[in-house]
Amino acid sequence: DLYNQYFEVTGIEDCGFVIDVKIFNRWGEVIFETDDPEVPWRGDVDGGAHYAPNGVYVWQVQLDQESGPLLLEGHVSLIR
Repeated sequence: DLYNQYFEVTGIEDCGFVIDVKIFNRWGEVIFETDDPEVPWRGDVDGGAHYAPNGVYVWQVQLDQESGPLLLEGHVSLIR
């Protein structure tokens, strides 16, 4: 249906500059990382070598602000 095809960082224009975006699997391994907020996670692992299985993944976004770095965290569910 072309809705929710990928996970991307949005709505932080006034919060600072994005330094790092990471997606972790259930074992705490980084399966996706970028320093470009315009690069979305498409549910792949190892740079597109294969797709991650359905499940809940932890995301982290680190921002650079005038007052210092800010780490945002949450969960994203991957369902195919």
